Amino acid sequence: MTSLHAAPITVDFAAERLWIGERPVELRPKTWQVLCQLLASPGDLVTKDELLDHVWAETAVTEGTLNKSIGELRLALGDTSQNSQCIETVPRRGFRWIGAARLQGATIDTEATATQPALWLTSAEATELPALNADAIIARDAELAQLTNCLERARAGQRQLVFVSGEAGAGKTTLVDRFLEAAQRGSQQDTVLVAYGQCIETAGEHEPYLPILQAVDRLAREQDAGESVLTALRHCAPTWMTQLGSLSDGAAASSERGGATGRMLRELMAAVEQIASKRTLILLVEDMHWADFATTDLCHALARERSPAAVLVIVTMRSAEAMVRDHPISSLRRDLVTKGLAEEIALAPFESGALSDYLAARCPGLDQHANLGDRLLEQTAGNPLFVRLVVDEWIASGRVLLGNDGRWGPAGDPEELDRTVPDSVRFLLDGQIAQLDAEQRAVLEAGSLHGGDFHATSIAGVLGEDPERVEEICRSISRRRQLLGYGGRVATGNGSMAEQYGFLHATVRRVVANGIQSSRRRRLHRAFAEQLRSEHAGRTFAISSQLAVHDEAAGDIPNAVQSLRDSAKLAMRRDSPKDAVVILERVLTLLDENPETPDNDGERVLALSYLSHAHQLAHGFGAPQVAALWSRTRELAGSIQDAREQAVADAGRIMVCCVTARYADAEEVIREALPKLDDNVDEGGRQALMFSAATVRYRVGALDDAALLFESALALKNASDPVPGADLVAVLMSQYAPVLVLSGRTEAARRMVRESVERARAHSHYSECVTSTIAAWALGLLHDYAGAVPIAARAFELAEADNYRTWMTRPQFLLGIAAMREGRIEEGLTKVRAAIETRESEGQLVDHSAHLCLLADALMDAGQEGAGEILDKAQAFVASSGELFAECDVYRLRAKERRLSGADAEEVEALLRRAIKLAVLRDMHWHRLLAARDLATLFFGLGRDDEARATLEPALGLVESGPEVRAASQLLNR
Repeated sequence: MTSLHAAPITVDFAAERLWIGERPVELRPKTWQVLCQLLASPGDLVTKDELLDHVWAETAVTEGTLNKSIGELRLALGDTSQNSQCIETVPRRGFRWIGAARLQGATIDTEATATQPALWLTSAEATELPALNADAIIARDAELAQLTNCLERARAGQRQLVFVSGEAGAGKTTLVDRFLEAAQRGSQQDTVLVAYGQCIETAGEHEPYLPILQAVDRLAREQDAGESVLTALRHCAPTWMTQLGSLSDGAAASSERGGATGRMLRELMAAVEQIASKRTLILLVEDMHWADFATTDLCHALARERSPAAVLVIVTMRSAEAMVRDHPISSLRRDLVTKGLAEEIALAPFESGALSDYLAARCPGLDQHANLGDRLLEQTAGNPLFVRLVVDEWIASGRVLLGNDGRWGPAGDPEELDRTVPDSVRFLLDGQIAQLDAEQRAVLEAGSLHGGDFHATSIAGVLGEDPERVEEICRSISRRRQLLGYGGRVATGNGSMAEQYGFLHATVRRVVANGIQSSRRRRLHRAFAEQLRSEHAGRTFAISSQLAVHDEAAGDIPNAVQSLRDSAKLAMRRDSPKDAVVILERVLTLLDENPETPDNDGERVLALSYLSHAHQLAHGFGAPQVAALWSRTRELAGSIQDAREQAVADAGRIMVCCVTARYADAEEVIREALPKLDDNVDEGGRQALMFSAATVRYRVGALDDAALLFESALALKNASDPVPGADLVAVLMSQYAPVLVLSGRTEAARRMVRESVERARAHSHYSECVTSTIAAWALGLLHDYAGAVPIAARAFELAEADNYRTWMTRPQFLLGIAAMREGRIEEGLTKVRAAIETRESEGQLVDHSAHLCLLADALMDAGQEGAGEILDKAQAFVASSGELFAECDVYRLRAKERRLSGADAEEVEALLRRAIKLAVLRDMHWHRLLAARDLATLFFGLGRDDEARATLEPALGLVESGPEVRAASQLLNR
């Protein structure tokens, strides 16, 4: 067989014949049709499904039949799969034509059949088809090598994160596509899995984890990997399964509560590790400058995690746009690259020399004419996308032609290229759009408003057209390789398969969308919203972010507000309160701009309430904006007599005062708000207010009152979600645990700890973090550090991973105290002091006296100095703040400190009697037992055994059980 290099290939469409040099080659009809399909999109992937659908549309055949035709073509062309010169295999997906061929035959119009490629010939004369390297990457060899090196490190188990940055059209996607194609070829192709998702430009209504959900969904549907991916998701990330539409059982995803499980970041981290334990995983997230905050946090977590895993994360982004938007990915990229936790590949525009290389590769000979590389640089500023579009225009308009010698050149004066090429890429795209007929433009316009990639069915419903006709139009446009690209067959929302399409670049989509008349744009958006509501009847909560975009663009403000609010709730339930803040601020802006919206004030109150919660989740109760927001919410709710939101706002105000230890202010709100609770307030609002009041009441020493409020709150059957993003019942239970400890109900407290943590773990990261923090604190009050440490460690891990700054310090403090108890004094002191200093600087003063007591006790037991000064601070804080629940323990520890300092027994006895008196006064049986034990020890040492037993015995009977109780019993029975 004559090699391809020795004999040119000619394809004669009129005669339906293939020529190799001067020799005709006979092909079976189906094999000829396969060749035509490949030539219809030179350089583009033609999937196996496409080939089977077009060539064997009326016949049921297997991939083996297709492979037979491909083999016949390779034999005829002198091509091999190992050294492809004409037909390249894209593993598991399909094939692409990469060779050079001369095409001749009849003129081919834009509506050519499957056996006639479109837009290649402008006359009946033969035209040389540029080879695949028409779109080759010029001057990007170093960048490809850098990505390849990162992949090799990932294969060796070293996690990798790479930022590929550059302006719009800089070639980020092209670079990554070429890299992925190379990564999936060769002997190691079966070791690589590729999951990819794309962030979508919106007006701020970002759906948390949307690109990651896309990536996971696509990966789970891959024929050769889907089952192992689904197994990993079921075992490690069950809440992701509820978010994946037809991949889940449908039950969880069908309700609002189904989407409320949260915990998504850590679950995905675990699933990624399991998937990557068998095959190298490449996760590609494109256009991170439009990413939601949750996806940004995931990239941060993946980069920071240092355990071995064969994972390569590639992030593409426009650096300048991220900076203008003040998107956190900008600072995250800088921080990770500086610390060596990530690499960056910054794609600069092409220079003149690289553009000459591009012209030489695409149109050999053109690079030799009149410094066209310099001219092209002036026209495009070296932007690769613009370069390709400009050269496309030169060729399509006949300004450059292929000569008889096989070399390209200007059709006339090269100066004409400067004068005739449009001044902006928009004009280029407008020209391409203008070539379409009305039906094609309608499909393209609808696709531009869809949001992300789309399939024909979704567009057909909006346009009221036949889906098959719309699919035919999309296929026709995509073959031109100018506006749309084909994305293969994908599963739709109902589980059926459809062909997916997407714009070749965001610039293309934006130009198409901006060209739509405003009235038509509103109608299309309204049609999209109606279609989504119809398709997802009864379960629109899961698609609220998509609905919000269409509702707002359609001018349907009431529905937009509802969709945005649902989207914010979804964000909080996915542990992304920062995204919720952005969304809710948009709600308030819409209400400001549209004062005629029905129940505008009521909607504003609800939005403010949600916004207060979102800021609370994102920044903590002590953040200044949280107090201001709750006050605004309460004032507006009062003005419109919304009793439920008044109660929720009052609960928020109380918690802000509690966290900042302004207990007198909190008590004032409680005295005003609690008596107003009536049937006009639903159980969710009542539960929230009782919970907040109880957390304050026990800290000011009203233990019985607090217990009654906690019990009453837990008895309510709340279903109104007054704290979106958290499980109020789980948090309530954990806050009740310290009250049970102080009341002497130690076993009930331990049960409450276990149940609250278990419940919170099934809800969300935020719920688990908050609940575990308080639950560990309850065990710390019991001096049960063995039980507290694992819970506190988990709480700290979650707070650090998800950036819940408010909830880092208390578990950090407990872990420090535990380290001191284990003899690691300096390590423990470092953690404890850092936690206390942070809490003081951020105004988190709740339980400050109890923190100081635990520190003083640990210092004394470790033989360290400074306990006296710390107890002075604790006593002063009790006096200034009214945080009375720890006052008796201050006196008990003061007695311990004085005894260690050599004070006489009379002084120590007086302090301990004061501690017991306060404990009895406030029904704090746990603190009474501790003080009685210490006083009994003193009495036994003085030979006053009867007084010792008389002091300890009644206190011992008030506490259920535990190590302290056993130690006191042993002392009593000595």
